[in-house]
Amino acid sequence: MTSIVTLNNPLMNSTTYVDLLGILVGLTRMPGEASDVFLDRVTRAGVLKRTPDYVGLMNELHLQFGFDLSLAISVACADSYTLSVDLAGVHFASPRATVNSPLMTIGPEDFWEWRMFSQIVADLNAAIGVTATLLVDDAPAFRLPDQSNTMLAVAEPISGTLVQLVHPGFQLGSESFSGPVSGYSLCSDSVLEFSQAVPDGTCISYRYKLTPYTLISSPVFLLSLVDPNLSAVATTPDRGMAYQVKEFVQELVGQDLSYWAQ
Repeated sequence: MTSIVTLNNPLMNSTTYVDLLGILVGLTRMPGEASDVFLDRVTRAGVLKRTPDYVGLMNELHLQFGFDLSLAISVACADSYTLSVDLAGVHFASPRATVNSPLMTIGPEDFWEWRMFSQIVADLNAAIGVTATLLVDDAPAFRLPDQSNTMLAVAEPISGTLVQLVHPGFQLGSESFSGPVSGYSLCSDSVLEFSQAVPDGTCISYRYKLTPYTLISSPVFLLSLVDPNLSAVATTPDRGMAYQVKEFVQELVGQDLSYWAQ
């Protein structure tokens, strides 16, 4: 960061090429933010998805405010497992165990009471063969954004008859190819054997499980009123609506008068 000294003002950021690049991606430098830190934000803004969906909006909020994701809860298991987080909670499934650990409960006066990271860890550790470890200070579970250990590989080039895929944990049945291929079988983890060499230029897209997986945390909580899990977690025992959701809806209706016409 280049600084200039003025007579009556504290040190101020001078304009650099990084600030000009920031304008191109819709970011401005925060007061006192070092050039290398801002450059990192600008670089990420050029590659991260910034579309108007959950992932894109989460990325945009982190980019605009300079927030960082943190590794929060590591999850290990001797068995293959599926792990995901949504508004309804943390979901774990393996051949020997299933865990559905809620992020919140309905407390007095129909108020959402957020559970803590440590409670999520305890639920996971109660499952057979699972070892979960808290890597950060304990915090409310709303800081766990939607995520999954099931990943997507897109247009990965392949060649030959014996193909070692880049990512371990290949999920047979999830694959698609850019063109016709011969018969094939899965002979070991993420290794496909074809009866004939695949044509030149062939690519494969597939899903794979990332294990062990570490749940990430964020200072941002993002809620969609069209989330398919919202009706279940927002409904109170007397069939009412959780206080926080009432506040969200009232704020939305107050800003968009078209709702009053319906």
